[in-house]
Amino acid sequence: MRTGVPSRSCLLALGLLLGTRLPASAAPSVSLGSASGYGNFHAGAVVVTIVGDDNFNASVTLEWRPTGGTFRLGHPPLRIDATPFAGSLCWLSPGTSFDVRLTLSDPDGVTGPATTVVPLQTRADTLPALAALQALGAGPPGGFYFDGTTLTGGAVLTSVTDTSWKIVGPR
Repeated sequence: MRTGVPSRSCLLALGLLLGTRLPASAAPSVSLGSASGYGNFHAGAVVVTIVGDDNFNASVTLEWRPTGGTFRLGHPPLRIDATPFAGSLCWLSPGTSFDVRLTLSDPDGVTGPATTVVPLQTRADTLPALAALQALGAGPPGGFYFDGTTLTGGAVLTSVTDTSWKIVGPR
């Protein structure tokens, strides 16, 4: 009759299974594949792709600085799948160049360079001169117009890029 207690042979088999190591052909060493940085107004993102790491125990550290400044430790990028890691930087200054240093580590070893530095540029948060903007869109009968300083017709400015703006009708 079974009592719900595992037998000794079951526990022995489990112990042997847990104590096994990966065969030499499944080398878990890792190397850097690629890295890139993307800037927004007050934030930035980095994506690091690795090659290898069959046992998924690699990690990446992130350090950042304004170009020419001193590196500061950031939040480590998170593994989002088998090979990519993604990380974020927040509260950055707009219109500024940054260097992001990414360092790969793995208890099983890293093949090739473990560190890379990628550039990141945040966007300026200033609008172009109003006279340079061009209206894109139509409004109600009579329409909206822009004389370089005034938006009329009750329109609301909804989005701006470096070269254009978009309006919606009256509120």
